[in-house]
Amino acid sequence: KQKRTNLGFDFKTIEKELKIKEKYLKMLEEDEFQLFESSVQAKGFLKNYARFLGLNYEMMIALYRRDFENKDMKRKIEFKDEEIIEVNKITESKILEYLKSITITKRKLQLTFIILTCIFVFLIGFSSLRKSFSKPDLFITSPFEISAPYNGKIAYDANEIILKGKIEKGSSIKVNSEPINVKPNFEFETTLIPLQGDESSIVLETENTLGVKNQIVLNLFRPKQEINQLDAQIIAKANISYIIVKADGLVVYEGSIANGTEPLNYIGQKSIELETQQYENLDVIINGIAYELNAPVSIFESNGDNIVKK
Repeated sequence: KQKRTNLGFDFKTIEKELKIKEKYLKMLEEDEFQLFESSVQAKGFLKNYARFLGLNYEMMIALYRRDFENKDMKRKIEFKDEEIIEVNKITESKILEYLKSITITKRKLQLTFIILTCIFVFLIGFSSLRKSFSKPDLFITSPFEISAPYNGKIAYDANEIILKGKIEKGSSIKVNSEPINVKPNFEFETTLIPLQGDESSIVLETENTLGVKNQIVLNLFRPKQEINQLDAQIIAKANISYIIVKADGLVVYEGSIANGTEPLNYIGQKSIELETQQYENLDVIINGIAYELNAPVSIFESNGDNIVKK
């Protein structure tokens, strides 16, 4: 600084000549080398400035190295150490926070697992309880496929019916109020004979251990068919000493019938008439339908759609 003053130079002149900004020139004169961006920059500016002022720049560089460069390196090393210590502190803090978060997460997972387990157990229990109080399963698999509850009409043209089906485990079943045996696989089978008349009702009812019931009601009816003739079969269940059979008002048989002989078969277009005092010992089937005789004289007539017994 003293040399520059003696030479009468101001900072503006030197800045213009050396292309070094005024602030760096002041830093060189005030020995503020730590403010330079690097040691290389500081030595370069110092060398050019000393040469411009006519000073021994080599000595100036040597003094800088002795008094400032080593101290600056030491300061940087100390700063690095402090930085490492600070980084270590930050790292330790983050590790502790991470461990705490893991602990919290583990607790949350345990709590979540417990809650889900409770919900699962509750749902299973609720489902079992609901099933216990709901109507038990009942299915007919043959000759129809029907599931309970059901109440409806079904056309069925036969004198007997074999019902097969399945019920729920632990349940029982009745058909027309009569208990039915159930197989180990919870299936059942029963035969109902005969189906009297044109309509018959069959009630299947199942009941579980809590007394809850379910039901299938089959209302069977014979489909109406146009009757063109009356086909009669007369079967003796015991010896018949005397009987008269008429077809359309004409006598077609008169005499006795022995038990065990072939049935009498006659066809009438409009009517079949039977007369015997031993009517209780006869079975009569008209167009495949069995009829009971309850009087010495029985007349069966066709009105085109139905058979009328008089």
